[in-house]
Amino acid sequence: MAALLVNNQLWCGGAILSENRVLTAAHCLQLPFETRFFREYIQMLTVRVGSNNATSGGEVLRVNKINFHPKYKPETLEYNFALLELHRNISLGYKDSKVKQIKFAYDRIIPFNSKVLFLGWGSVMARGGSGGKVLLQKLKLPIYDWELCQEIYGKELVTRNNFCAGRRHVAKNICNHDGGGPAIMYGFLVGILAFSSKVCDSVDQPAVFSTVGVVALWLEQHGIIGVS
Repeated sequence: MAALLVNNQLWCGGAILSENRVLTAAHCLQLPFETRFFREYIQMLTVRVGSNNATSGGEVLRVNKINFHPKYKPETLEYNFALLELHRNISLGYKDSKVKQIKFAYDRIIPFNSKVLFLGWGSVMARGGSGGKVLLQKLKLPIYDWELCQEIYGKELVTRNNFCAGRRHVAKNICNHDGGGPAIMYGFLVGILAFSSKVCDSVDQPAVFSTVGVVALWLEQHGIIGVS
């Protein structure tokens, strides 16, 4: 798990796919209220790894390059992926290292009767207020009915390249600053958080994930191999 920081402030989450690559959501790298991307201001970006605290500990590495998925559409969040290249390798493989690399799954369809584990540092305050915990949170969520999810958010935002997760009739879901965070199934990365409700304690407001298996070829082109 990685924390994406902007000027040392928590911005989004990400998944460590190799010793110098972190996968996150492309929308996390779009400047607020503008269409420009952070690659114009890449010096503002850093990544913290190896710590359960988003604001201290572990290693902090600079971002050297941002690779947006070539089909990314900011208007609809289609192919909402960005691969960050770090300025040096992460300290993987050491006995005392807390850094966890994860393999992605090639699955393009996530079964309705399954669950995912979501990791993030997002707000845990009611209604998504700022000032939530900066310690890493874990949340196990059932896969949400895809057609119901599409009815909630619309056909442009929820396509067959997405899956949704969340509890029906229960006000406990993913929140602010969780964007780009990983959804894990059986120990493998299956999704990156595309978006969720702005009101975190709303019922029937599932989180929407971009399915990582859909962009397997793109990841392989960057030297990252998944698990079948």
